[in-house]
Amino acid sequence: MELLAARCVPSTRSSGRSQRQALALAAISAGFLMITLDATIVNVALRAIGADLGGAPATAQWVVDGYTVAFASLLLLAGSLADRSGARTGFLVGLTVFVLASAACAVAGSVAFLVAARVAQGVGAAWLMPSSLALITHTFAEPPAASVDCAGWTRWPRVLRRCR
Repeated sequence: MELLAARCVPSTRSSGRSQRQALALAAISAGFLMITLDATIVNVALRAIGADLGGAPATAQWVVDGYTVAFASLLLLAGSLADRSGARTGFLVGLTVFVLASAACAVAGSVAFLVAARVAQGVGAAWLMPSSLALITHTFAEPPAASVDCAGWTRWPRVLRRCR
């Protein structure tokens, strides 16, 4: 009878771990969503940003390009550094840089300052992206769970494309 009860009733230890994993997946996916959303949302508001801050359209285009160039050029380097320092450390560094740069973007009074803050956002995003995928593979070590959660991690760009 005890054997049957042990198999039918889930232990609190396994449910606590799955709750921790669910919270980790939510936090990691939220970081990935921030990166993806930030890369696309500025394109929509670019004309209004240029008008508010008084820059030429070519200068305002650097608001988008500064982020993209910094992100793309540092992605491999940041991934390598995150491998050396640890995925969690890389994720936290990237998230901190990204949030601080986002705050700087919010208080930008000129296009030049906004471009510099967007470059800093790209640096943070470059740290955040490879670290987030590495955290998923470390958090969900079992192959079936890892494949399902990696699929969930990659689902966000498709959701955003449908919303446009």
